[in-house]
Amino acid sequence: MGDSKKHENKATRKSISLETKIQVIRRLDTGEHQSQIRAALNLATSTIRTILKNKEKYCHRQLQLRQAQQLQLPVLEIIQ
Repeated sequence: MGDSKKHENKATRKSISLETKIQVIRRLDTGEHQSQIRAALNLATSTIRTILKNKEKYCHRQLQLRQAQQLQLPVLEIIQ
């Protein structure tokens, strides 16, 4: 009986794209306040802080994607 109440109050999680994370990082680097970014992108303050904490990881991932696009790596097909 009490279990159904617990699930009603849980916040839903949403996935944030790498592009959005990079946008947050760039805006922070240009001096924009976290509260302005939060309001503009409709993100929680804790999300902004987490993105900033993982800044190096996201920038490294973006660099990897750019390099792969420049090389135009072939898509591997699964052979059955």
